[in-house]
Amino acid sequence: MQTSKFNSDGQYDDFLRMIYPLIKISGKHGLENKLKYLEGTLSKGGKAVLIYSAILIDKNESAINLYKQGFCKNIPDGNLISPDHRNLIF
Repeated sequence: MQTSKFNSDGQYDDFLRMIYPLIKISGKHGLENKLKYLEGTLSKGGKAVLIYSAILIDKNESAINLYKQGFCKNIPDGNLISPDHRNLIF
């Protein structure tokens, strides 16, 4: 993902630089339920990029804990690299 066209002008890095702090702050203050708004504004592809980045590339603990609670669980299989990843991620 870091070398894809999506990141050719820094979109990927900018995306993560905006989202990760929101997730971290919400976890520290017990506001995970407030992130439903964020979840609703992300595209299906954006949710998939966020999940793969946090879990497989960055190993971001705040995001991993949030995913375990069901954040972005409604991503269609078509947006995952493999439908089998749903079992690995969630």
